[in-house]
Amino acid sequence: ENKKDKKFKKLQVLNTKEQVKLGLKIYQKIKKNMNLSLNFKKECKKVQKQIHNLTHGKNKLSLEQINQNIDKIKEKLSNKKYLFLQEIL
Repeated sequence: ENKKDKKFKKLQVLNTKEQVKLGLKIYQKIKKNMNLSLNFKKECKKVQKQIHNLTHGKNKLSLEQINQNIDKIKEKLSNKKYLFLQEIL
């Protein structure tokens, strides 16, 4: 077990100012990703409702329009900004 411990270097302690700066940066990134995921969820629910309406005979949109909306979701998911969602899914 001592060999395992020696493989990792000891982390250098950051001063308080750097810790706060790093914590704020991480918080902002998490907040941004949460907002992106909530927007993505809303769009998915919207398309799900459109599909539900189509299958239950309440045609408000054509199949082509729903396919276009699905393609938009796929494009968003392939975007670099949504990389974290790809990892989750």
